[in-house]
Amino acid sequence: MSSFLPMHTPAYSRRVAAFLSLLLFLSSGSARAQLQALSSPQTRAAASDTVSQFLVWEGEERIGGLAVYAPPGWRVLEARVAGTTGRYDHILEAKAADQPGKWILSYPSDGLSRGTAIRLLMRTSASERSSLRAVPLMPVRQGFEEGTGFGVETVWDVLETRAMGQHRALALHGNANTAPRIRADYPVPEGDDAWTMTWWLRSSALDQVVASTWTGDEADPYPMEAILDERGHLTVYTGREGRHYAMRSKQPIADGTWHHVALVHHAAQQKMRMHVDGQVQDSLLFSADASRAGDFSEVRLGYRLTSARPDLSASLTGELDGIHLFAQALAGPALDGLSAGRVDALAGRIWSLDFDDPDSRILEEAGILPDRLVPSMLSFRKTASALQVSRTQDGILLSFDSGDEEISSYRIDVSDDGELFRQAATLESAVRVGSRMEWLDRAPPSAVRHYRVTAMYPDGEGASSPTVKVGLGTDAPSANVLLEGNFPNPFNPTTTIRYEVLAQERIRVSIWDLSGQMIAQPVDAEHQPGRYEVRFDAGTLPSGTYFVRLESASGIQTHQMILMK
Repeated sequence: MSSFLPMHTPAYSRRVAAFLSLLLFLSSGSARAQLQALSSPQTRAAASDTVSQFLVWEGEERIGGLAVYAPPGWRVLEARVAGTTGRYDHILEAKAADQPGKWILSYPSDGLSRGTAIRLLMRTSASERSSLRAVPLMPVRQGFEEGTGFGVETVWDVLETRAMGQHRALALHGNANTAPRIRADYPVPEGDDAWTMTWWLRSSALDQVVASTWTGDEADPYPMEAILDERGHLTVYTGREGRHYAMRSKQPIADGTWHHVALVHHAAQQKMRMHVDGQVQDSLLFSADASRAGDFSEVRLGYRLTSARPDLSASLTGELDGIHLFAQALAGPALDGLSAGRVDALAGRIWSLDFDDPDSRILEEAGILPDRLVPSMLSFRKTASALQVSRTQDGILLSFDSGDEEISSYRIDVSDDGELFRQAATLESAVRVGSRMEWLDRAPPSAVRHYRVTAMYPDGEGASSPTVKVGLGTDAPSANVLLEGNFPNPFNPTTTIRYEVLAQERIRVSIWDLSGQMIAQPVDAEHQPGRYEVRFDAGTLPSGTYFVRLESASGIQTHQMILMK
C-alpha cells in the first residue's frame, strides 16, 4: 500500500519513488538468478520496431558489462545503466562482435556493482520466434570474460506488419501540440466518485506522460495522471490540495510490447488500485477527510492539459488502444473482459476509444485524424482454450474449446521436448463457437508429448494456446534406449553425449538449433547393447541453446544443451 508523498512537484516525487524502489529491491532476497530480466519472460513485438529489455545485476562481484546474443538481424541501438537518481544516464559502449548476432556492451569505468539496472534499446527484425540472451562479463586476471551460468534468456515473438490483421491503434509521436483532448459534454465522474479508467499501452519511452487530467498547477486537484517514469515503470498520481499520491507498477512496462492498464477508484472504500496485465500492482488509501480530486471533464492523451510551464514531462511517443472511462469501480470478470476486448456488456460506460471505427464522433471531436491510426498486433481474438489430453487404446486424444467465429482452421503442433514443435495436423473450424473439438494422435512416442493449438484466420496466423504436456509411462519399447544427456553442460566448445542401449537397435544421434535446423548428425548406425559416448565439437557455432536428438525404432528422445563461449 502506497502512502502519500508530501507537497512537491511530480518530478521530485518520481525521483523519491525510484530511490525507494531501488532500496526495496536491494533489501530483497537473492535467491534469483544473478542476472535478472525485469520485463516479461516472453514478449511480442513488430518487425523493424524499437523494444527495450530491462535487466538487473544481482551478483556480488563487479562486472565489466554484458555479452548479448541477439536474434538474427536485431541491432542494439543503445545500452545504459541507471545512476543513483534513477535515470538511465550512464552509457555502455556497444560494439558488434565478429560472431553474427553477438554484441559486447562494456562499461568504461570501474565496473557495475550489485543492484545496477541496465536497459537495452533494440531494433527488431522479422526473425519470428527468437531468443535474446545476455551474459555478464566477469573479471579475470587480464580483463573480463563471459560468466558461465549467470546469464538470462528471454523469448520474443516478432510479427511482420502484414501479419497484424486489420486492428488499429492510436500512434502518438511526442508532439505536445497535437496530443488529443477528450472533452466530455455529458455527466462525468468527479475525482472522488467511483470510477474506472483503462487502456492498452505500447511504448519504449521513459519520463513521458501517458494520459492526464491535470493542468500542471500545484494548486489544482486532479483524479489521475499516468506517466512512464525514468525507470520505465508506470507511475500514477492523483492530486489533492497540493499533495501528490503515487502508485507504481512492480516491473518496467516501457519495453515496446502491449500492456493492459486499469485504474479503479472505490469511493465507498476510499481506495484506488492500479492493475497491469490483470495483476494488482499498487494501491492508495485515502483518509475520510481527504479533499476533492477534480473531475474527468477533460482527459488528454500523451500530455498534460496545459503546457504553460517548461518543466512538464515530455509528450508520449508510443501507441494507445482500448481507452475506456466508467462511472463505477469495476472488478473481477469485468476487468478481465476489458482486457479481452469485451466492452459493450459493461454498465456505467462514459466513453470509449478503440480506433477501429474511423468515423467515431469522439475521434473527430478529439482531433484524431485517420492518418494517426496504425496497424496493431494487439488482438482480442479468442484462440483455442481448455486443452485436455487423455490416453486411449488408439493413441492420445487431444480436445479443446474452439475460439471465435472468424477462425477458419486450427493447426495442431506437437513436440517431444516442449521446445522444437512441428505441425501434425490441421482441423477445420467448428460450426458453433465454443464447441469442443478433438484430434487423435495415433503414433505418440513412449515418454512424453507436448501439444499446442494455433488459430488460423483468413488474414494470417492467430495466437497459440498454452502448451499441454502428457506423460506416457515407461512401459513402451523406448525403454530399450536411454539418452543420459551431455557432459559438461553448459559447455565450450566440446561436450560428450552419453546414451545406453538395452537391446539391439539402429540409433541416430543429431544436433538441432532453436530454429529447427539440424546442425550435425554424428551417429547413424546399428548398436549392440551397451553404453555409448559421442564427442560433439561446436566449432564456430554461436553461443545459445541446442538440442541433441536420439532416434530409434522405439521412439525419439531429446535433451537441451547450452553452448556458452
